[in-house]
Formats: sequence, C-alpha cells, structure tokens
Amino acid sequence: MMENGQKNAYLVNHEGEKLKEWAFEERFGNDIEITPSGGLLACFKSSDPIITFGGFGGVVSLMDYTGKELWRYEVNTENEIAHHDATQLPNGHVMIMVWERITELQLETAGQFPGHDIFLEKLIEVNPQTNEIVWQWRSWDHMVQNTAADNDLYGQLSDFPNKIDLNHSDLENGDWMHANGIFYDAATDLIYMSVNFYSEVWVIDHSTSSEEAITSQGGNYNRGGDLVYRFGNPSLFENTIAPQFLFNNHHPSIVPDNYPGNGNFLIYNNGSNLEQSIAYELVLPAFSTNSMQNYIAPLKQWSFTNTDMYFDKISGLQRLPNGNTLICEGDYGYWEVSVQGEVVWKYDGLGKSFWRPYYYLKSDSRLLKLNLN
Repeated sequence: MMENGQKNAYLVNHEGEKLKEWAFEERFGNDIEITPSGGLLACFKSSDPIITFGGFGGVVSLMDYTGKELWRYEVNTENEIAHHDATQLPNGHVMIMVWERITELQLETAGQFPGHDIFLEKLIEVNPQTNEIVWQWRSWDHMVQNTAADNDLYGQLSDFPNKIDLNHSDLENGDWMHANGIFYDAATDLIYMSVNFYSEVWVIDHSTSSEEAITSQGGNYNRGGDLVYRFGNPSLFENTIAPQFLFNNHHPSIVPDNYPGNGNFLIYNNGSNLEQSIAYELVLPAFSTNSMQNYIAPLKQWSFTNTDMYFDKISGLQRLPNGNTLICEGDYGYWEVSVQGEVVWKYDGLGKSFWRPYYYLKSDSRLLKLNLN
C-alpha cells in the first residue's frame, strides 16, 4: 500500500498488520512498486515543480529493497514533467509518462485556438545505465481535428479512428488528457495507457522505432505510433453503435499467466457519470494491422460495483491467485471480492487515501530479501 501523495509505503497482511514499511523523504508522485529483482521503482514529486497538475511527479527512482537509491532520473522543466506512473521493462529500461507543453502557436497551426498552451502525453523509455532516451512516443504526432478544414490536422474523426481528437477538451489549465497509468505487455510488445479525461484506454505499439512512432506506418501492426486499439468512449471517433462504458478510469493491467482469467484486461471505472465506481474484467478483441473502421468493443467478462464504492480519482484493481479481485477504492481502502461478487475482506484506511493495489504472496521471489516469514 502507498499513501497517495505521501511518503510512506508498506506491506500488510490480511489481519491489517504491517509486515514491512518504507519511509521516504520525498512525496510520491504517484506510483511505487516492487521490481522483478526485488528492488523498488518509485515516482516522486519534485521539490520545485513548474507544472503541478494532479499526479505530477518529476522524479523517477530505482532503489534496492531497503529503499537505498541506485538511480535517479528527473523530468522537470517548464516544458515537461514526469507524472503518475512508470514501469520497468524486461530489458531493465524504465518507461516513464511525461506531460509535454504544446504551444499556442503549434495549436493554431493545427487548427485549434484555445488561447493558451496545453500539455499532452508523451512516453519515454530510458536506459538507466546511460540515461539515454532510447524510444519515445508523442500523442501530438497522432492528432486529428474536424473543425478547421484549412489546417494541418483536419479530418473527419470517423475516418481516422486510430488518431486522437484534438478538440475533445477545452480545459483552461491546459491539462487536456491526464493519462494516469501504463501497463506494458511483454508478450505482444504493446503499451496500454489509461487516459482519464478521454475516458479511454489507448493501445500503443512499442515495437516501432522512435522514428516510426512519429508516423502512421511501421511496427508489428504497421500503424507506427497511431493507436492500435482504443476502448471506453467510442464517441471520440464518432462510433455511435458501441456505448461509452468508462467515465474516468485508472490502473490498466492484464491478468498474468497462471491466474484465473489470464490474458484478460482489468480497468477501474471511476464512474463519474453515476457517482458509483465499477471494477471491470474485459476480453479484448484480437488486434490486427487493419484500421479500426469496423470497431469491435471489448467483452465484459466480469464486473463488480457496490453503492458504497465510489471515488472519482486514483483507485484500481488486481486479480489474485485464488481468483478473487483486490480493489482499491482510493479514498476508503481495499475490497477483496470473489468471482461471485461476495465481499470476503475489506481494509478501512481510516481517512487515508491510496493510489492502487499491489498484491504479493509471501513466497514471491520479489520478497525474499525482506525476510517476512
């Protein structure tokens, strides 16, 4: 458990007893997780940020199991800042979420006239051995707008379902997308990104080169950096057949091998439309090199909701080895729910807020150095 935006993370058992606690000097911004080698990967808040939207960070750190810092990488300038989430890839590199500034002049050239700069999503892959950015993807390279026909990015949304509607948001603070989580699937070399203000999950092809990721060609799906798939809010590409079912969302993940539901997709629907959250398990369609003109919506395999379960921010869920699902309701604590929908365990955070759930068996190799037994 990590206290959202605070300095403490800890492992607790089902009795609520703390088995291990880490206390840091910096506040989370937002994620911390145990790496495959048993160390820690954490996002921290910079002490002097210029960009301060909710979930800002600025610092990404790799640590050993005691919390001793081994590597530190900062993305914190007037034009960009790391935020929310990072993940370590099998090759040891670290994928980092970044907000990048798009200037008013750039927007006007593209046919958008908000009267101010905005901040859009970028992903960077960093080699901790060299600090080199070895791959990147920019949402700005894959936009479309349908209002200014004489400008660069003009097109009908239904003709470009693999591109992102630049006109969807008009927030004056410039935080137009507010992605909040990424999941990397090594089996397919795809990145799943939860995009909160679009109420969608975007699927991005990591097999491209950085040069291909700028374009609409290349990679395993021959889309370049265009979206391989998206779901949650099909109205954003003028699909009126499939209904919207995500209304703000957090914590994308895929159920791991040897777990019940392996290969299925998990996402927390904050449920801002009804003020009631829903935990979803989805079966996604097979992806192809074809456009999403003939969009296939995900199949809802399992879901859980409760009139007492609602928070419009943070939160998430994780499948457990026994088939139950651990749900984090951000401003309350944790629910463990069976496949039949029975609540078998709850943890009341007593007023604390929590970012997302992570579950580990005591026998997990990642925990061996902690001597929890």
